[in-house]
Parts: sequence; C-alpha cells; structure tokens
Amino acid sequence: MDKAELTEKWNEVCYFLHHSISSNISEELFEQKVFQVLEKMGWSSYRKEIQLKQSIQVGSNGKIVPDISVKSIEKKFQFVIEVKKPSVNIDDCSHERQLISYMRMLKNEYGLIIGSNIKIYYDGNISDSDDPILLTQFQFNESSEEGMKFIELFSKDTYSESQLKLFTEEILAKLQAKKDFNKILNLITSDEYIDNVKLLIECDLKDKFNDEIIINALNHITLKIIDSGQQDRDIQILRKTEEQSHQHQLFYSSSENNKPDVINSTKNSMIKRPINEEDNITRYSLSETSNNANKEHNIIEPHIFKSFGINIDEFANYLADKYIVDNQQKEIFLSEGVWLKVRLNYIGGLILKLEGKEIFSPKDIRAVLKSKVITSLSEISDKQFSGCLLTQDVCLDAPNPKWHNGFPCLERVAVGKYRFIGLRPKSYI
Repeated sequence: MDKAELTEKWNEVCYFLHHSISSNISEELFEQKVFQVLEKMGWSSYRKEIQLKQSIQVGSNGKIVPDISVKSIEKKFQFVIEVKKPSVNIDDCSHERQLISYMRMLKNEYGLIIGSNIKIYYDGNISDSDDPILLTQFQFNESSEEGMKFIELFSKDTYSESQLKLFTEEILAKLQAKKDFNKILNLITSDEYIDNVKLLIECDLKDKFNDEIIINALNHITLKIIDSGQQDRDIQILRKTEEQSHQHQLFYSSSENNKPDVINSTKNSMIKRPINEEDNITRYSLSETSNNANKEHNIIEPHIFKSFGINIDEFANYLADKYIVDNQQKEIFLSEGVWLKVRLNYIGGLILKLEGKEIFSPKDIRAVLKSKVITSLSEISDKQFSGCLLTQDVCLDAPNPKWHNGFPCLERVAVGKYRFIGLRPKSYI
C-alpha cells in the first residue's frame, strides 16, 4: 500500500472506532465495530482468519475465550485482541493481565488492547524482560504517521513477521535509549561526576597554560551540573572569593553565543556522543595516537601473545589471511592508520555477517571475538573490553571521523544496533 492508501485505511479506523460512536456504546457493539475494522484491514471471517469470542481448547481440560483471535491461513494464531469500550480505562492492570494470560496460553508474541486507543504488547525473546511489555500506543488521530504504521503492520495484505520484528527492535531500542538517557542524567548530575568535568576543563586548557596555574584556578571555583529538564543541560560555575565570604554565580544559558570556549568544549564533550548502552563505559582508547591507546594495547596485546605468540602487527596479518577473502578489503585492512579497535570490530562484524546475523549489537561483537578469535579475552571484564573496542566509534556516522581515523567498518541502523559494511579507502570519508 502507498501512503495515500495507508492514510485512508487509518482514517477509516478512526471513523469506525472513535468519531462515529457514542460515548456510552456497549462493549458488545464496540466489539462488532472492531471486528468490522479488521475485516476492512483484509482479515476474513469467512475463512476464519478472525473470530469473535472463539472458545479455544488449551491443554487437556482448559478453555479460553478471547474477545477476538486472529489466525493465518495455516491456522496459526498471529495475535489476540482484548476489546474494551472507550469509556473504560484501558490502563487498568486487570485488562493487561487478561490479555497477557491469553498471549501466554496461545504462545502469541503480540497482543492488542483496543478501546479508547490501541495498545500493542510484546512477549518474545527479542526483549530481555521476563514479562510482556507495552511496546507503544496508537491514538485515534486522523492522518497520523503512527496510525499509518499500525495499518502497515497489522493489515492482512502487508502483515509480515519480519517487519513486525524489525518494528519491535526499533521500539525496544528507543525504550532502552530512554532508560539509558535517564541513567546518564542521574550520573552526570551527581556530585561524584564534578571531578570528571574538572578534568575535561583541565584537558582543554593544558596546552595553553601551566598545569599548576590551571589547578589553582580550578580550586577557586565550584562546579554544579543542573538538570534543567530541557534538551540542553546548563552548567553553573560558582567562583570562590579569596575570603570565601560569598560566592559570585555565573550562569550560562543554552545560547551558544554567550558561553566561554572552555564551557562549550566541556559541554560538547559530554553531550555530543550518541546515547546508548555503550556510552556508560570506561574509555580506554580515544585514538591510536593518544596516550590512552597504550592502555588499549596493554590490555589486549598480552592476550594476543598468550593465544598466538605473536605481536599486534603479525596478528593483523593473521586475521587478514584467515578471515578476509577480498584482496582489496585485505589491503585496506592492513594499511597504515587502521587501528586495532577498527580491525577487531571489523573481524567481529564480518564473522557475524557470515553467520547470517545482518544486524547486531556491540555485545554480539565482543562475544564472537572472545569465543572465536582471542579466547583468552574471556578473562577480562566485558566492561573493560567494551572500553577498548568502542564499537560506536567505528561506525559510518560517528560524530567525529577522528574516532575511526577515516576507516569506519560498521553502519548504525538503530540505537545500539549495527551492520557490517566493510572498509573503504580513506579518501572515501
């Protein structure tokens, strides 16, 4: 269906389930309306693809009677629907529990509650949660993008388990990003994080001023990071007087024009990076040319020698010969300027792709490197290994090309999700 068809279908749904009904409609009549809408979405009652109040045998003795059940031609239950008249509060936990019990008994990954709006629940192995979760809600707003997505996902003609799975992964990634965002806010607004901000200021100034003077100046201010409840965070700097009798407060608003360079630099360093699970890690490598690169090598190199008895350069040749078939890819992989973290992410992504896993997470890369490439890496913590690999640095849309030195090998497809793209010549960037 094109956009016009999706819009028309969704507007029909809004008409039948919202605009054309009275506020005191009975539940039975509303169930009939929902049933009628499903037929308009292509599901056939004649072929028993949708059934109202069907008595379904569960086990040897049990039976359940969901409001509406939806099946494929192969008679496999696709999803189950709990219907509540619009005047009923569908946020009541009892309705959710009823739907979930049906989903579990029928082994359905998806279930819907339809009433004053439409709620989609998921209970499958994509989620880390043991309990079914509310994926999203669709309000009855005509011509809405969200409504068109509902039609695309749940109409018979366009129904696809793979598309529904992809949609679910995107929603779960957004929910995780929101959780991580709040976790990050709690972290950076804590008193313990102030030392990190001071360190950023010190690093920004160290090439311009004497270290002792910088430290002395920092000892004369008090930093406070405030959650302003807005997208941009505000930083307050309180300057201490020599007598400590009062504090002079300098407040910097979200306007970029009136902030000193040091505050811009510090704040950008804090918020520029993408927000996902990989951001809450100890960073062991900024670039191969930084002092921190030695930490990355110091962590990984002993394990390379332990497993193979060779140095890092010899290890790169070993990886290229074992895993890379394409000669051009091999040449780029071994060229000067392709850092260790790029090479390891490349090999991990390549192995996953060859195994048929087109979309993967940084955790998947770490797991395959530990299990199939450098087995002794299982001796170090996942957090420490994550701080060496920095998978988010080597993707095509990394905010700073310096993070991969012009050699990205992955592409971000969603928050915390990547796919392998291989290496391009450096002039490509």
